[in-house]
Amino acid sequence: MSGKSNVEVAACLAPAVTVGPPVFRPPPAEGRTPGSWRHPSVSLFLQLHQTMDVATRPDGFTLQWLTRPSMVTSQRQSQIAKCWQEVSNAGGAVGFPFPPVEIDEVLAATRDLVVSLDPLLIRLLIGTVDDAIAGWLVLVGNDGPVTSHWAFVQRVPTDLAFRGTGVGRALIEEVVRAAAQELGLKSLHIEVRGGAGLEAFYESMGWTEVGRWPGSLRFDDDDYRDNVLMALPLDSSTHSPPA
Repeated sequence: MSGKSNVEVAACLAPAVTVGPPVFRPPPAEGRTPGSWRHPSVSLFLQLHQTMDVATRPDGFTLQWLTRPSMVTSQRQSQIAKCWQEVSNAGGAVGFPFPPVEIDEVLAATRDLVVSLDPLLIRLLIGTVDDAIAGWLVLVGNDGPVTSHWAFVQRVPTDLAFRGTGVGRALIEEVVRAAAQELGLKSLHIEVRGGAGLEAFYESMGWTEVGRWPGSLRFDDDDYRDNVLMALPLDSSTHSPPA
């Protein structure tokens, strides 16, 4: 593994929400609270397509935010599903808790994700290398007037071919930067599966464990895991997670 630590390898497998295939149900536009999730720089965020420092990322690595279904081609959708399936079947905690999972099931979940994309609430960040998916994550906002200042980070699978290359870290750094600078959010939350070594990965980037639900995830009669709740406070000067 070229000297990569267990923390880095675990992070590539699955720093993400762990329970069940996703069900995305954004509220209808007419039901959104006026003023919620409305920040001055949101249009800049929606246009973001940033190239990362190739000295620390794979050659040709780029990041792109996808915020509407029309932005996701059928080819890209298939690439996302393939990455999702392979990471799930390798043991990654990315939404399918009982591998192996078949591609048809993953494609259906991918279509649900793509259809749900919404500039105000649900955004998909993809990392690519020469147009191949290297990894991705989902940023899910809140529409309520008392919770619109924070958002969930979900999934974060890294393609098996790009394990240990910094792709997972680059995705997290970018979602932190965009959430703080472009959306003006005050914090990010994530849930990770206990026992997978993921807490240390996030702690290395400034995230803090704020609680856990002991034994709330059951994978077998004698395999219960904690659901670990982590958070990262943000401010408008945030460029990347704290060292």
